[in-house]
Amino acid sequence: MRKVKMGKEDPLFKTAQLFAEKYYQRNREKITPTCLQSNFGIGYPRAKKLYLAILENESKK
Repeated sequence: MRKVKMGKEDPLFKTAQLFAEKYYQRNREKITPTCLQSNFGIGYPRAKKLYLAILENESKK
């Protein structure tokens, strides 16, 4: 079993970041790890790391 990169190194990071921006524009609410999990079909630990990486990236802006 190969190790999946998580956080900013995750291949889904850019896509998830764009998804989070569009999601906020449409629904006027922040994205959650569970939302990422259901929309991308990934496990909760990976979704949570993506979520934290997105939040960290937003705070730098």
